[in-house]
Amino acid sequence: MVSVSSDYIAEDFMDVNERCQKLPLVKTHRNPWGGGLQEDGTLQFPFPIYSKSVHDWIKALYDLDLTDRDYYDHFEKIKEKHSSHSKLSI
Repeated sequence: MVSVSSDYIAEDFMDVNERCQKLPLVKTHRNPWGGGLQEDGTLQFPFPIYSKSVHDWIKALYDLDLTDRDYYDHFEKIKEKHSSHSKLSI
């Protein structure tokens, strides 16, 4: 596991590609599922139980500041771009 300081700041002069290279590799495997009928008779919505390596990867993703804070705006721009290309091809 790559250790990433929790006080990481994006302005540390590391571009996105360099930060992505620091993400730990996660091997593909089947995850067990939790939830279902509980001992007290209640039903719990099923959920995957992820391994420590998946949790470490998610933590590193946030610590390396690789999340898209403007996801909605970026999605709208991509949608508009796609829409304008579709109109041109008609």
